[in-house]
Amino acid sequence: MAMTAQDLLAAARAVVPEVTAEHVHSRPVLSGRVLIDVRERHEYESGHVPGAIHISKGYIEVLLEERVPDRSTPITLYCAGGVRSLLAAESVMRLGYTNVESMADGVGGWKAHGYDLVRGAKPLLGLAQTA
Repeated sequence: MAMTAQDLLAAARAVVPEVTAEHVHSRPVLSGRVLIDVRERHEYESGHVPGAIHISKGYIEVLLEERVPDRSTPITLYCAGGVRSLLAAESVMRLGYTNVESMADGVGGWKAHGYDLVRGAKPLLGLAQTA
């Protein structure tokens, strides 16, 4: 029997820890955690969480090993509202990353708390392009 989108989300929620924007914001900036925006590039450029790098959901499995080679690195993924990041986080965990979480309320939650966003794109970990 085929799975529905709701089945996929429920399966991901069963294995992926979810945190809130408030929790992410409360962490020290230099915590060693990598914050990844999995939205599309134009969404990232229109406003992203400070310190976040961009790897869209469509490229996360292909580019993550290059950008974050240590599979024990703490990683928080986020999107607009928590769906894309949840599914991407599950995929990242299947790649063997062991400290992965999804920001459940996404950029929407970040903005609802009044936290600052950064506009534009920036070079990523020494690479000139983001995906």
